[in-house]
Amino acid sequence: MPNEALRTILIVEPCAATAEARRLEKQGYHVLVALSGAEAIETVSREPAIDIVLMDTDLGCGANSAE
Repeated sequence: MPNEALRTILIVEPCAATAEARRLEKQGYHVLVALSGAEAIETVSREPAIDIVLMDTDLGCGANSAE
């Protein structure tokens, strides 16, 4: 992606996000990782230039336990 604007992806995944983030970064993407839905909301409010969110639809039983 040398001639294109850097695209930002937010991955919301409590388990395998690190490996996926590395693969996407090798393809030229800027990747942010959130481990919970609450963390994703915080990240989006801080980083308004996110182009796409990749999110696991089942974040596990502990996703809301801290709230």
